[in-house]
Amino acid sequence: MDSERLQAFLYRVVTTNGALSTLVMEGVIREPPGFIAGTSGTALEFFSIEEQQAAKRMGRMYELLHCFENSVRELIETTLKDVLAERWWAEGVDEGIRKKADSRRKDDEKARVARSSGSIRAELRRLHGTRQDHH
Repeated sequence: MDSERLQAFLYRVVTTNGALSTLVMEGVIREPPGFIAGTSGTALEFFSIEEQQAAKRMGRMYELLHCFENSVRELIETTLKDVLAERWWAEGVDEGIRKKADSRRKDDEKARVARSSGSIRAELRRLHGTRQDHH
């Protein structure tokens, strides 16, 4: 991996940490008790202030985590492609991960076919039955 990509990745990490610090300093992560902007007239008003605040904090943390995870994933994929070229998936990714990804792709394709053939209800019933089997 070249130093430019590594530098860009590290910059995103530092920026994410900086954004988190800013959220703390601005009080976004720890709001004063009783204050939740934009919740009046929504389903959130039926929950306690503490639960609303926790949900808001988790939402902001999820955004940061999502961005960080995708940056790491992108860095790994780019590095594998740089080192292994077209063989990056077959030689650089664990077999278990490849099998899980293939299974998800097949499930996605089945869902697309079900939607295009007008059998969405049947697919939902099948998925619902699958979930009940696992409980």
